[in-house]
Amino acid sequence: MNLTELQQLFLDFITHTKKLSPHSLKAYKKDLKQLLNEEKKTTKKPSIFSDSPKKNLEQKIKALVGKNINQTFKWKNTTRNRKLAVLRSFIKWLKEENYIQEDFRSLFKSPKQTHRIPYYLSVDEIFSIINLFQKENKISAEDKALFFLLYGGGLRVSEACKLQNKDIDWDNQTIKIKGKGRKERMVFLADYAFEYLKPLKNSWTYFFGEKALSERKAYNKIKLIGQLAGLSKSLHPHALRHSFATHMLTGGTELRTLQELLGHKSLAATQKYTHLDLAYLDKTLQEHHPINNSEDFFKNTKLAEF
Repeated sequence: MNLTELQQLFLDFITHTKKLSPHSLKAYKKDLKQLLNEEKKTTKKPSIFSDSPKKNLEQKIKALVGKNINQTFKWKNTTRNRKLAVLRSFIKWLKEENYIQEDFRSLFKSPKQTHRIPYYLSVDEIFSIINLFQKENKISAEDKALFFLLYGGGLRVSEACKLQNKDIDWDNQTIKIKGKGRKERMVFLADYAFEYLKPLKNSWTYFFGEKALSERKAYNKIKLIGQLAGLSKSLHPHALRHSFATHMLTGGTELRTLQELLGHKSLAATQKYTHLDLAYLDKTLQEHHPINNSEDFFKNTKLAEF
C-alpha cells in the first residue's frame, strides 16, 4: 500500500471518528499533501530506504517532510502549527494501525506560539456601523443581516453562511446552529438585531440565497462595511465574533455562559477572552484620554521645565 492510499485511509478514519465538516476534511487533505508531497520518480527506490516495509515508510515520511518542511516557515505560525498537528495525527494513526514501528511525532514539534490579543471593535466603532446602516442605502438587507449574525449572535462566518430559514424560530427569536463537530446549539438575538433578519424571512432556502453564501464573499462584504464606516483597520468576520465575546464578557457575562454562546467545546478556548479585560481598559484609555486626542490639551497645559 503506497503513501497516497494510506493518507486516504486516514482521512476516511477521521471522517467517521471525529465527524469533521467537509471544510475541515478538505484542510486536512491539503495539509498532508503539502507536507508529504513526492515528485514522480523515474529511478528505482532510493538507497536510503531499507528492505523493511514499515521502516521504509518511516524513512520515506521523514525524507519527504524534511524536503518540504522549509515551505512551512513561509506560512504564519498558526498555519504552520496546524499543518504539523495534522502530520502528527497521521503518524499516530500509522503507529496505532501497525503500518510503522516507530512513533516519531516528536520530530515535528510545533514552535511555541505567542498569544496575540484578537482584533475586536470598540462599542463606539460598533455604533458607527449601526449608524451607517441607518443612513447608507447601498448596503443590502443581506449584508446587514450578516453583520448582526456575526456580532449580534457571535456566529462563526461558516455558520452564518450556511444558515437556512428552517433553522430560525421567528416567534421566539432563536436560531439553531450546527457548529464544529456537527454540535448543535441555540443562538439568541436581541430584539434590535433580530429586526435586521426579518426582511429576509420569506426569502430563499438558504438565508442569503438559493445556496450557501461563500465565506470569501462574506469576508468581502464585511470588509466593505468596515471601509464605509471609516474604521482604521480592515474589518473581517471573526473580528465581529471577537467583539461579541469581548463586549459580553466586559458586560458581566460569566465564562461558562459565554462558552455556550460561542459553541466552544472546551472552556480553555473561551478563556482567552479573559485576557481582554486589561487590553480593553488600555484601548479605552488610548482612545479617550485627552493627551492622545486633543492638541488643545498641550496648548492649554504649562509643562514643567527641567
